[in-house]
Amino acid sequence: MGGGARTSAIRRHHHSHHALHRGSRGDGRPHRRHQQGRDRAGRGQGDLDAEARQEAADAAFAEQGDVAAGKPQPLRARALRRRRDAGLRLRHEGRAHRHHQPARRSPHRRHPLQRPRHDAIVARGHLRRPREDVMNHHAIRAIYLFEMARTWRTLLQSIVSPVVSTSLYFVVFGAAIGSRITEVEGVSYGTFIVPGLIMLSVLTQSIANASFGIYFPKFSGTIYEILSAPISYFEIVLGYVGAAATKSIILGLIILATAGLFVPLHIQHPIWMLTFLVLTAVTFSLFGFIIGIWADGFEKLQMIPMLVVTPLTFLGGSFYSIDMLPPTWRTVALLNPVVYLISGFRWSFYEIADVSVSVSIGMTLAFLVICLVVIWWIFRTGYRLKN
Repeated sequence: MGGGARTSAIRRHHHSHHALHRGSRGDGRPHRRHQQGRDRAGRGQGDLDAEARQEAADAAFAEQGDVAAGKPQPLRARALRRRRDAGLRLRHEGRAHRHHQPARRSPHRRHPLQRPRHDAIVARGHLRRPREDVMNHHAIRAIYLFEMARTWRTLLQSIVSPVVSTSLYFVVFGAAIGSRITEVEGVSYGTFIVPGLIMLSVLTQSIANASFGIYFPKFSGTIYEILSAPISYFEIVLGYVGAAATKSIILGLIILATAGLFVPLHIQHPIWMLTFLVLTAVTFSLFGFIIGIWADGFEKLQMIPMLVVTPLTFLGGSFYSIDMLPPTWRTVALLNPVVYLISGFRWSFYEIADVSVSVSIGMTLAFLVICLVVIWWIFRTGYRLKN
């Protein structure tokens, strides 16, 4: 009896083993695993993806319940979680299919956190830069508003201090010394120095604002986030230089209004006055942007304005006409680009100039182009930016 029972058990095990390989149970029903495979083979890829998603969702739900209850996670739930988190592809018949993507929102109703339509995620998750014909206005606006907000936070240093300093020039040179100096080319001395003092403040603040605006991201290390963002180099320059030029223009207009409290003013050509003011602010903001990239310390950041720009401004005819200089020094003064800025700006007030207005505009535009070329070379080579 014992031997017969043992033989019968071996035969039953043998038959069940063959039934497993044939895809059926010992009772004639197909095995569950093979039945699922046959069912999947008869369905479309969409059903397979739906089933895989449902299994992953069920496993995730069960896993959350087990974790909340403090139970150990099943191996299959862990495997499905790893597969889901890693974004593995399901393969069927030699073709790769990604997981289901959510339906796109209507283009007329875009979520505030959704990226603009001209941005796209390319291979390996990198954010593609916008097309060349599309300007990233959001990035320009962000940089511009950040720099302008810094001005309002430091209002005493950015606006009040230059206005007070220039007012002292009006008091000392316009009232005290100006009363003892005869007219210069038919204009009282206090009125004559107004354009030069405005240019002095605009030049200084344009360089200071633009240089510190780009140097501080280098100092803090956030410049790499700006360089790796989906924004072109032109848009970076436009944001920083635009903010610096705007602050300088506002400062120049405030000083102009303040000068009217000390001396009588009458602007002959207001449009040309604004043109020279904007050109000067933009040009020297570009120059300050170059200084901010070149400087590797706060000492160098102040060295160029103190040792170069301020002397050029005082020697550029701010307080006198270059026609009053000897011929040799007058020739040397014509090499100073500040002379052309102050001369053209003074012409817009009183129609008197040391050089021709067209020459003043041409020299200003030439200096502007030189600054643009230098900035283009800096971004192309990564000078003082990538190291």
